[in-house]
Amino acid sequence: MSGYSLFGFANSSSRKTSSISGGIGKLVHDSEDHNMTIDDVYHFFDVIQEYDDSYVCNTLKQILTKQQDHERYNIRLGENNIAPVLVLSLQYFYLKEHRESIVLLLVSVMKYMCRYDGKSRETCIEENLRYLQHAGACDLLPRVLDAYINTDELEILERACEVIGALAVTEEIQSSFGESGACDSLLRLLSHFAKNSFVTPASSSSAIKVTTVIEKACAAMWNLSINDKNEKILGEKGGCELMLQILNHFLEDSNQDENIVEKVCAVIWNLSVLDSNEEKLNKAGACVTLMKVCQLYLTTNFSIIEKVCGAIHNIAQNEEHQEKLGNLGMSVLLVKAMREYFPITGSDTEERETMMLKACGAIWHLSENEHNIEKLGTSGACEVVATVLHHYFSINEQIVQMACGSIRNLAITPINIVRITSSHGVLEDLEKAMTVYGDVNLEIYSFARDALDRLQLLKYNNNNHSSTHSYDENDGDYLDPW
Repeated sequence: MSGYSLFGFANSSSRKTSSISGGIGKLVHDSEDHNMTIDDVYHFFDVIQEYDDSYVCNTLKQILTKQQDHERYNIRLGENNIAPVLVLSLQYFYLKEHRESIVLLLVSVMKYMCRYDGKSRETCIEENLRYLQHAGACDLLPRVLDAYINTDELEILERACEVIGALAVTEEIQSSFGESGACDSLLRLLSHFAKNSFVTPASSSSAIKVTTVIEKACAAMWNLSINDKNEKILGEKGGCELMLQILNHFLEDSNQDENIVEKVCAVIWNLSVLDSNEEKLNKAGACVTLMKVCQLYLTTNFSIIEKVCGAIHNIAQNEEHQEKLGNLGMSVLLVKAMREYFPITGSDTEERETMMLKACGAIWHLSENEHNIEKLGTSGACEVVATVLHHYFSINEQIVQMACGSIRNLAITPINIVRITSSHGVLEDLEKAMTVYGDVNLEIYSFARDALDRLQLLKYNNNNHSSTHSYDENDGDYLDPW
């Protein structure tokens, strides 16, 4: 008569239980002619419960060593049903006392199975992501985080956050994590450190480890917050306020950490897509904090500025926020950022295009508020936007739309018209926009037509005004010619 093991899988007398040299042993030695069956999987799980910890650790270390050196080996692990072994084993060990070394090894094997480099989804082994998801990793990992929040097991927390971030690169898995409570667990983890660890001296080794955990948790939240439902969950559970609290802490001179700043700004960018989160961010002081980020990293860290421009683009869609951002001087910083990172040939061309899109969109939204028109004009926005329109005309339709909208809004004062028309070819670009996009994008057509009407009406009637105007060489200089 057969009984049932801890997780309800039948144990029969015919199942091997004497050694670990079956399926998993062949996996350790990467036997090409062996595929673990589901019976092998549960056999290994039964064996794990019987063997002493050192034997289990040594086996996992052998797997981990081969994982780090051979991508093909990681693929074979997935193909050979290792995912349910890892998940079942982690579920068995994570609540048991004095098993932290095994738990760390298990989540480490999961991490390397994903092969995620923290930047590009293309580096992932997507089949392994699905294997881990279907084995229950999305349900289990948040519980592991919760179990170790109030402990000194910072490596386990770091590695679990890495696995969550590595898995959460597909919409389906992002949704699974949202449903399993991963957003709540990450918020609890970060809140715990915000309350208890920010007072730790930055030079202490524990503070360095805590900082690493915070970075990995923010990276995981970055991926999760791409999902609309997760954005809402994070906003409702205090994520907007917590992100700004963490950001402000790591902007202080003694605590500055560019890796954390970038990841937190990315989360804020994602969260700000929702109107309700945008309001929360505004009330928590996002405009002032993002201004500080711009000032600190404008010329030194493109990746951070890209995320800030994305967040400002979203926040500036609100009329109240437009005036606040204008009064803070965001116009000047946006223009300086666009000049600093104007497209060049290089590996980051796509990222620069994204930054230009968001920065140009932010200028478009800011220019919808009449109080910002002169600020934008004196900051050099007229010339920059005209240059961006010309450069991206055949590359990015969204940028063309935002540039045409910005030019239309800015061309309501005589001096701004002089600034715009001083940019070579802008009238021709606007006319071409009407022709090229007239049948496919009515907004571009409308913006370009209105801009042309204003520019052509006042271009020659305000020469006297332009001749008496003195340009500030720091704020009103033009971009270099193309």
